[in-house]
Amino acid sequence: MSIAPPQPSDSVFADVLPREHPMIHALDDAYRELEVAMRPHGCTRCHAPDLVLGNRRTRIRHAMQVLDLRRSIEAMVEANLMPPPTAGHPAGIADDAARARLLRRATAFRTLGDVALASW
Repeated sequence: MSIAPPQPSDSVFADVLPREHPMIHALDDAYRELEVAMRPHGCTRCHAPDLVLGNRRTRIRHAMQVLDLRRSIEAMVEANLMPPPTAGHPAGIADDAARARLLRRATAFRTLGDVALASW
C-alpha cells in the first residue's frame, strides 16, 4: 500500500474554508488582485514579517492575515493614510487613479470576505 504525497492546495484560503465553499475561488481571485494592486505602494515592505524597519506595524505574511485585516485595509486606503508620511512625501497615495483602483480591489475583497465568512 502506497501513501500519496500531499497535494498542493488550489486555494490560499483552504485552511479556513472548505474546498467546496462556493465563494472560495472568487475570494482567491480577489485576494490576488488586491495583492498585485498593493505591490506598487510598498504595503508588504513596511508590513513585512521580519519587520526590518524596526517598526510596530501589523505584519502581513499570509492571505489569512489579509482576510482578517480586510476592513482595516479598505479603511486605510479610503482615508488615504497609507503609506505613512516620510521626509518629503505626505501620507497616502498621491495618484488618485491608482488609489481608486486599489480601493476598488480592497472593497471587492472585503465584500467577498464578509460574504464567504458569513456563509461558512
